[in-house]
Amino acid sequence: MFKEVYGSNAELVILSDQKIEEFWDRIKKIRLEYWKENYFSCVIDGLQWDLNIKSNFLTKEISGSNEFPDGSCNLKNTPIFDKLISAIEFLIDRDKFFENL
Repeated sequence: MFKEVYGSNAELVILSDQKIEEFWDRIKKIRLEYWKENYFSCVIDGLQWDLNIKSNFLTKEISGSNEFPDGSCNLKNTPIFDKLISAIEFLIDRDKFFENL
């Protein structure tokens, strides 16, 4: 299931085994298992994000505030973070789902 941060309803998304496998291939390529638990920059206001992911082989809770993996004090996503966003959008079949966040 996925749920928008500001939404109140969770939406059930039915996934094929092939789609799940492709998603995990994308996650493995960005080496999510090596990401730090926290990414916080010196900027006070901006974008805050959280990722909680759990599977048989990977459980991670990661959060950030105005900082992303492979970057420091950024107000924009880094390429590796954009690949994470792309993998999630692929999984839920919603292109540009996070575009306006």
